[in-house]
Amino acid sequence: MSTLKIAIVGPKGVGKSTFANALAGDFTEYDAMPTVGCRIREYRQQLVSEDSSAEVELWDISGDLQYENCWPAVAQGLNGLVIVYDPTNQLQSKEVSLWMEAFCKNSDLQTGQVAIFALNLPQNSRPPPVKYQGKKSQLQIPIVGLKVSKNPKSMNDLVFNGMSFSEFVDACYKLHPDHQELNDEDDAFLDGQ
Repeated sequence: MSTLKIAIVGPKGVGKSTFANALAGDFTEYDAMPTVGCRIREYRQQLVSEDSSAEVELWDISGDLQYENCWPAVAQGLNGLVIVYDPTNQLQSKEVSLWMEAFCKNSDLQTGQVAIFALNLPQNSRPPPVKYQGKKSQLQIPIVGLKVSKNPKSMNDLVFNGMSFSEFVDACYKLHPDHQELNDEDDAFLDGQ
């Protein structure tokens, strides 16, 4: 079974830790405290396209710029990147490019492995994907609407508009190097090699 390393990044105070906790199935109410550097949440995710699951490591990265020197190390070996921000906050909107620069330029991420989750995006809003030149190729990054209640009690308190997190994990899994190697081996076996 493959382990997926997915970083959740974005401005400080946007709610990344609440989001990461909920995705990992932790609905405990915590006092709001800034993340110091990085927190890793682990859980098992049922895959949408296959009859299996994947181990997921959610790397909840502090939005405080004092930890910027650590970002290149975190970017190593990423299988997915989620940028969370509030589009109604002008300062946060400007920071999205900072996060893409820091993480997409320093990793081998491809289209399908990066998504922008915009909090409180109007329900019918369908912004076009963001185009960004990554380390190896041009990325098409979807903008997904996300609503998270202040203290989520279940996965029903996370509302996605455009793509679910399960679909995102599934896409990251399909592009995972271990999965690619398995598919190549299966093809060779089926071809009689």
